[in-house]
Amino acid sequence: GVFRVENHIISKKCDLVFVEFAVNDQGQKTEKRIRTREGLLRKLLSGGRTDVVIVYTFSRNMYGEMKENKVPQTILDFELLANHYQLSSVWMGLKALNDVRQGKMKWKEWLPDGRVHPENRGSLSYAESVIQYLEDALSVEANADKTDKKLPAPYNDKCWEQTYQLPFEK
Repeated sequence: GVFRVENHIISKKCDLVFVEFAVNDQGQKTEKRIRTREGLLRKLLSGGRTDVVIVYTFSRNMYGEMKENKVPQTILDFELLANHYQLSSVWMGLKALNDVRQGKMKWKEWLPDGRVHPENRGSLSYAESVIQYLEDALSVEANADKTDKKLPAPYNDKCWEQTYQLPFEK
């Protein structure tokens, strides 16, 4: 994402961007996850026009920690950055898991592949958590101070903020 963000997102002048990498980069070490994620966030935030919300979906290998009411390390890593940059986050996967626990949805409705990819009902559960977040944020924003936020110093000095995509031939 850090290599593609300028071409795919920033150039489109998006007002709001949802970032989710808590599932796809679980196999990476914490240091690399933080450096790449922070580079992505800094690129998105540097223009001062884009609001960023971090969202967390679910993969089956998170279940062990979540059933013990623990937060998976990949999410904890992202929360360090969310706190540093004062960004909001929505744990969509926890909402969906709670829907299953409460009998509002079956596992098969949420994740037919049994691992990671939701279909209609699971996607609806994810969407409900984001809709609730947006409704809450909009009611708070009406009374919020609109002063410009200055981008803080990097959390990790080695973040990938200065990365760029090279053409394959180079």
